[in-house]
Amino acid sequence: MLGIAVPAVALAMVVVTPALAIEVTKSVMVPASPEAVWKMVGGFCGIGNWHLVIEKWVLS
Repeated sequence: MLGIAVPAVALAMVVVTPALAIEVTKSVMVPASPEAVWKMVGGFCGIGNWHLVIEKWVLS
């Protein structure tokens, strides 16, 4: 009985708990032209080409 009650209680908590979201904003002034920055960063989802921590990314 306990094996069924625990998942049911967990599911009930997820259903009745409001969604919580965190918004983080950070700005940095880059001493370069927008063209130079976009040339380095690349196109949409280009982060995998220059960010050392990103090993693999998939556009979906």
